[in-house]
Amino acid sequence: MRCVYNVSPAVVRHRTESFSDAFESHEKRYASNLDKVDKWKAALTEVANLSGYDLQNDADGYEIRFIQMIVKKVLLQSTVVMWKYLQRVNHKEGKEMHRVHHPIWTGTKGFVI
Repeated sequence: MRCVYNVSPAVVRHRTESFSDAFESHEKRYASNLDKVDKWKAALTEVANLSGYDLQNDADGYEIRFIQMIVKKVLLQSTVVMWKYLQRVNHKEGKEMHRVHHPIWTGTKGFVI
Protein backbone atom coordinates (compact mmCIF):
# COMPACT_ATOMS: atom_id res chain seq x y z
CA MET A 1 0.00 0.00 0.00
CA ARG A 2 1.47 3.30 -1.06
CA CYS A 3 1.00 6.32 1.21
CA VAL A 4 2.07 9.72 -0.03
CA TYR A 5 2.61 12.25 2.73
CA ASN A 6 2.99 15.95 2.05
CA VAL A 7 4.03 15.52 -1.59
CA SER A 8 2.11 14.91 -4.79
CA PRO A 9 2.71 11.53 -6.49
CA ALA A 10 3.34 13.52 -9.70
CA VAL A 11 6.25 15.34 -8.02
CA VAL A 12 7.75 11.97 -7.10
CA ARG A 13 7.02 10.44 -10.52
CA HIS A 14 8.48 13.33 -12.53
CA ARG A 15 11.13 14.30 -9.96
CA THR A 16 10.21 17.97 -9.83
CA GLU A 17 10.47 20.52 -6.99
CA SER A 18 12.55 19.19 -4.08
CA PHE A 19 12.97 15.81 -5.78
CA SER A 20 14.69 17.50 -8.71
CA ASP A 21 17.17 19.20 -6.37
CA ALA A 22 17.80 15.97 -4.47
CA PHE A 23 18.52 14.01 -7.65
CA GLU A 24 20.86 16.68 -8.96
CA SER A 25 22.77 16.34 -5.71
CA HIS A 26 22.78 12.53 -5.94
CA GLU A 27 23.98 12.62 -9.55
CA LYS A 28 26.93 14.77 -8.50
CA ARG A 29 27.67 12.62 -5.45
CA TYR A 30 27.43 9.33 -7.37
CA ALA A 31 28.87 10.55 -10.69
CA SER A 32 30.99 7.42 -10.94
CA ASN A 33 27.95 5.20 -10.35
CA LEU A 34 24.98 6.80 -12.13
CA ASP A 35 23.42 3.35 -12.53
CA LYS A 36 22.63 3.50 -8.80
CA VAL A 37 20.81 6.84 -9.22
CA ASP A 38 18.92 5.51 -12.25
CA LYS A 39 17.69 2.58 -10.14
CA TRP A 40 16.44 5.00 -7.48
CA LYS A 41 14.62 7.01 -10.16
CA ALA A 42 13.01 3.88 -11.56
CA ALA A 43 11.97 2.70 -8.09
CA LEU A 44 10.40 6.06 -7.20
CA THR A 45 8.55 6.17 -10.53
CA GLU A 46 7.23 2.67 -9.93
CA VAL A 47 6.06 3.57 -6.42
CA ALA A 48 4.46 6.81 -7.61
CA ASN A 49 2.49 4.85 -10.22
CA LEU A 50 1.00 2.49 -7.63
CA SER A 51 -2.48 3.19 -6.40
CA GLY A 52 -2.66 4.25 -2.80
CA TYR A 53 -3.53 7.06 -0.44
CA ASP A 54 -2.62 10.69 -0.85
CA LEU A 55 -3.01 13.06 2.12
CA GLN A 56 -4.28 16.00 0.04
CA ASN A 57 -6.56 14.11 -2.35
CA ASP A 58 -7.97 11.43 -0.04
CA ALA A 59 -8.23 13.25 3.29
CA ASP A 60 -8.34 16.93 2.30
CA GLY A 61 -5.03 17.45 4.09
CA TYR A 62 -6.38 16.28 7.47
CA GLU A 63 -3.74 14.02 8.98
CA ILE A 64 -6.07 12.34 11.47
CA ARG A 65 -8.47 11.39 8.65
CA PHE A 66 -5.54 10.11 6.64
CA ILE A 67 -4.29 7.94 9.51
CA GLN A 68 -7.81 6.63 10.20
CA MET A 69 -8.19 5.61 6.54
CA ILE A 70 -4.90 3.74 6.58
CA VAL A 71 -5.60 1.99 9.89
CA LYS A 72 -9.09 0.98 8.73
CA LYS A 73 -7.67 -0.43 5.47
CA VAL A 74 -4.94 -2.37 7.29
CA LEU A 75 -7.43 -3.76 9.83
CA LEU A 76 -9.82 -4.76 7.06
CA GLN A 77 -7.11 -6.48 5.05
CA SER A 78 -5.65 -8.25 8.08
CA THR A 79 -9.14 -9.38 9.15
CA VAL A 80 -9.81 -10.85 5.71
CA VAL A 81 -6.44 -12.61 5.66
CA MET A 82 -6.95 -13.95 9.19
CA TRP A 83 -10.49 -15.09 8.36
CA LYS A 84 -9.29 -17.03 5.31
CA TYR A 85 -6.44 -18.57 7.29
CA LEU A 86 -8.72 -19.62 10.15
CA GLN A 87 -11.23 -21.06 7.68
CA ARG A 88 -8.53 -23.32 6.24
CA VAL A 89 -7.22 -24.36 9.66
CA ASN A 90 -10.68 -25.02 11.08
CA HIS A 91 -11.84 -26.83 7.94
CA LYS A 92 -8.95 -29.27 8.40
CA GLU A 93 -9.93 -29.73 12.06
CA GLY A 94 -13.67 -30.02 11.32
CA LYS A 95 -14.64 -26.89 13.29
CA GLU A 96 -17.20 -24.29 12.23
CA MET A 97 -16.68 -20.54 12.27
CA HIS A 98 -19.31 -17.85 12.68
CA ARG A 99 -19.07 -14.20 11.62
CA VAL A 100 -19.86 -11.58 14.23
CA HIS A 101 -19.81 -7.79 14.24
CA HIS A 102 -16.88 -6.40 16.20
CA PRO A 103 -17.26 -2.77 17.36
CA ILE A 104 -13.54 -1.99 17.03
CA TRP A 105 -13.54 -2.82 13.32
CA THR A 106 -16.32 -0.50 12.18
CA GLY A 107 -17.58 -1.57 8.80
CA THR A 108 -15.83 -4.95 8.90
CA LYS A 109 -16.73 -8.38 10.17
CA GLY A 110 -14.87 -10.07 12.97
CA PHE A 111 -14.78 -13.79 13.55
CA VAL A 112 -15.31 -16.28 16.36
CA ILE A 113 -14.16 -19.87 16.49
